[in-house]
Amino acid sequence: MKAETYTEALQHAWRMTWHHKRLWALGLLAAFIGSAGAFEFVAKFYRTVLGERSEVLSDSLKAAVQIDVTTAGWVVAAVVVLVTLAVFALLIAIFVSAQGGLVYAVEQAETQHTLNIAELFHHGRARLWRLFAFNFLKAILVVALLYLSGFMARSLRVPDAPWWYDALFLLGSIVIIVAGLTVSLLAIYAVCYVSLHNKSLKAAFLDAWALFVDHWLVSLEMAVILFVLGIGVSLLAVAGLLLLATPVFAGLVTSIIVGKASIVVFGIAVGFTLLLLWVLWLAAVYTTFAMSAWTVLFIQMSRHGFSSRMLHWIKSHLK
Repeated sequence: MKAETYTEALQHAWRMTWHHKRLWALGLLAAFIGSAGAFEFVAKFYRTVLGERSEVLSDSLKAAVQIDVTTAGWVVAAVVVLVTLAVFALLIAIFVSAQGGLVYAVEQAETQHTLNIAELFHHGRARLWRLFAFNFLKAILVVALLYLSGFMARSLRVPDAPWWYDALFLLGSIVIIVAGLTVSLLAIYAVCYVSLHNKSLKAAFLDAWALFVDHWLVSLEMAVILFVLGIGVSLLAVAGLLLLATPVFAGLVTSIIVGKASIVVFGIAVGFTLLLLWVLWLAAVYTTFAMSAWTVLFIQMSRHGFSSRMLHWIKSHLK
């Protein structure tokens, strides 16, 4: 495998995604832990600065503290919490194992025409704790950065504030976004080192850091490309929403003519089901493609190096 340009890397990732459709199952599972790209953090940062998430979480915590229940109620609540945590832990283990298997599939596709999903999943499960550690650490750091951004927004975005409040908010936003992108990219490369080279936690982190430092601009460029492609996928999801609204509209018109409300309910059920399947399919295919693209880029950078297209363009125009 040798991809010297982003086009070649993306083409290789797409050929693999379309040829090995069985990988969509792993892609769908990996999508639930945000494996697709680094710029997801930017979207989360934007929503947090607007104050939507922090207020909802704050209200939920207040409601939880104010609940007054009996001893029996606490026992039932404890059992429900424990069962919920057990199910949640099982799902996370499945999602993380799928992520590791998906990364490993890219390397295996170099020598194998047919990929065994069970073997790929087992490969990821064998490295579960290390893969989980990096995903968990990424989640913790991202949440911390988002809360910091929310605190910064509430403290600095106030009416009639002096100009340096806005300047400080802008500077802080840049620092937080850069930190969030760095954490996301390090997590991607560390997962690749664990899945492909069976590195320990420390070795995977140090190697991921070294690779990122040597290719930080390349990493940013690929993140931007995948972010733009992700926007395109989101637009497809919206287009699907508009298209699949047809059964609902048809049911509404028919119910008015016939006079039966059950037809509307049926139309809504059909439309919602088709929309859900459409969104899940898009998530599966895009996550498979995006993780394949990151893995192809990782293999190229770690084996042969990769030159930034931006630096190449600047150098060519400065001559």
